[in-house]
Amino acid sequence: MARSYRFFVTDLKDFEENVTLSGNVEPEVVEQLGKVLRAKAGDEVVLLPTGIGRGSGRNESDQKYFEYVYEIASAHKKGVELTFLKKVENENELDFEMELVVCLPNKPDKLSLILQKAVELGATRLVLVNGDFSQMKHGLREDRLVKIVKEAAEQSERATVPEVVVGGDLRDFVGDAPGGLLVAMERAENKTLPEVLKSVEAVSPISILIGPEGGFSDEEKTLIEELGLTCFSLGKRVLRMETAAIVSLGMTALMR
Repeated sequence: MARSYRFFVTDLKDFEENVTLSGNVEPEVVEQLGKVLRAKAGDEVVLLPTGIGRGSGRNESDQKYFEYVYEIASAHKKGVELTFLKKVENENELDFEMELVVCLPNKPDKLSLILQKAVELGATRLVLVNGDFSQMKHGLREDRLVKIVKEAAEQSERATVPEVVVGGDLRDFVGDAPGGLLVAMERAENKTLPEVLKSVEAVSPISILIGPEGGFSDEEKTLIEELGLTCFSLGKRVLRMETAAIVSLGMTALMR
């Protein structure tokens, strides 16, 4: 049975023709197909133009995204020959911008999980900030973060690769943030997220802020209140930050 693989690529310019991948053209894809996955002739490969955020791989005149389907003619460690089959519209993107702003957690594995699930749920931009209670003790490797997001976009059959931004300090970020920023506030006597979303126009961008373990500090809560940002509740129970991020994005993606 033929298998199917998906990759975002950067070196290719002309997609609607037969393609030869080599050590000079998409070497990472060659490594995956020829060495790791041991792809065989007859397997299917879907290639998508890499871009950041909305617009990558999209025909701006009709607001559509496309991907390109090939059959492997031959695959070995030094090169892969692909036979072009068809161009297909990818309809897996949300019809609005959905940004996740998340305070850095205490462990890299937790951050990886949050990024992966955010991509799967349709986030178009991922912003990482330092909150007062953030406890990340490891340096952020932006290349690693981008790789996690790219692989999650391939796995979930996205048409675009979400942008990853290391946004500095939470206080600075919220001070410059637009008024549409929605804040998940633990134990807050606020409207629920579904109630808040009803008041937001259907195609308007949505930006959701999730605090770190331990929540927001008193000073951060005061700043959020002074700025007039909209806070929402996810229920009576206190959720882990990764759960709050997943639930918030999932609700937003389904209700808009």
